[in-house]
Amino acid sequence: MGLDMYLSEEVYISRFEGLADSNAEYRDEYDRASTIIEAAGLTMSVSGSVHVRATVMYWRKANAIHGWFVRQVQNDVDDCGRYSVSVDQLNELVARCRRVLAESKMESGTIINGYTASAETGGKFMPNIEEGDVIANPEIADELLPTGDGFFFGSTAYNEWYVRELTDTVAGLESAMAAASEYPGFHYESSW
Repeated sequence: MGLDMYLSEEVYISRFEGLADSNAEYRDEYDRASTIIEAAGLTMSVSGSVHVRATVMYWRKANAIHGWFVRQVQNDVDDCGRYSVSVDQLNELVARCRRVLAESKMESGTIINGYTASAETGGKFMPNIEEGDVIANPEIADELLPTGDGFFFGSTAYNEWYVRELTDTVAGLESAMAAASEYPGFHYESSW
């Protein structure tokens, strides 16, 4: 249970051989879809079509990233809906992550690494406190990619886990955009 987030890319191809033969742009998409169909062990009739949806990025409890999607893509509506996302929007998110990462100064501190319930605490959940790294100057992070709380949304601290989420987001989104079709259909959705 918790905040799960998905970015998917979708491709819809209608299988009309004549179009694929006469249009190089269409041919590339057709070939890509055909490769996916073959890899899945499926067949498609000459008059059929294919709608391929692949998850290209997954986050778990990355509430700062989720908050950005809610504000910038979902018009402040946090409803677990499915929303179209442009490449420009993804580039903006990458730029914000990069800026926070570049301007954040890390220092040693204590962090909460989950919670544990035990007989000694009467079954109450207590924080697992350990040494780790925290952002010494969280103002830029709080301005550009603020954390947010919610039902099982994870930590709201600006620490090494927050930095890891941003680092993974940059790598994952850059990879997804580099591998995307010429006309990608990116969508974001979440659940909790």
